[in-house]
Amino acid sequence: MDPGSVMPAGEDADWVIISHKMKRQDYEREYPDAQKISYQYTGSGDELSEWETKDDIRLAEYYRVR
Repeated sequence: MDPGSVMPAGEDADWVIISHKMKRQDYEREYPDAQKISYQYTGSGDELSEWETKDDIRLAEYYRVR
């Protein structure tokens, strides 16, 4: 969630990232033509998210409010 958001339900957020872990094998089967982008540490706590392991990958969707 946008760290600049101050409302309890996040209705003032400008952006949000929703992610979930999935098996790497399932990801490659579901998205064979997807461009693979390396994750880069961007903020406090991100290093604890285990974005990628040998067997798993974290798929993230980015939404921006316009």
